[in-house]
Amino acid sequence: QLREIDLSGNQLTGPLPASLGQKTNLTSLDLADNNFTGTLPPEYGNLTTLSILYLHNNNFSGTLPPEFGAWTRLFQFEAQNNNFSGTLPFEYSALTQIFNFDFDNNQMHGTIPESWRSWTNLRVFPFLTTVFQGLDA
Repeated sequence: QLREIDLSGNQLTGPLPASLGQKTNLTSLDLADNNFTGTLPPEYGNLTTLSILYLHNNNFSGTLPPEFGAWTRLFQFEAQNNNFSGTLPFEYSALTQIFNFDFDNNQMHGTIPESWRSWTNLRVFPFLTTVFQGLDA
């Protein structure tokens, strides 16, 4: 059974296939440093064993699917340097194992949900060029 996919740095283009959401045994998915475009398929919410997801340095756009809140084992989620927009989904408060959540250099905005205080393992949370409010230090 396939557990890890690393396609990083291959100059791949186009949208991601929704069918990848059927690989429910994946623990690591690295699609970083390519030229992927489009939105993230909500079907990827089925990847409930995922612990690492790297999407940084692509051309993804759109909002973050709330279905990704099902990734309760996720501890690394890097998606910096894309074109994501909108607000952070409330459903992500279930990602209590998260250690690294990097969405810097996107077009996101809004308020960080108060429920994200449950992210007690969080150590890396850079949003230097993204405008958020809430969760005072």
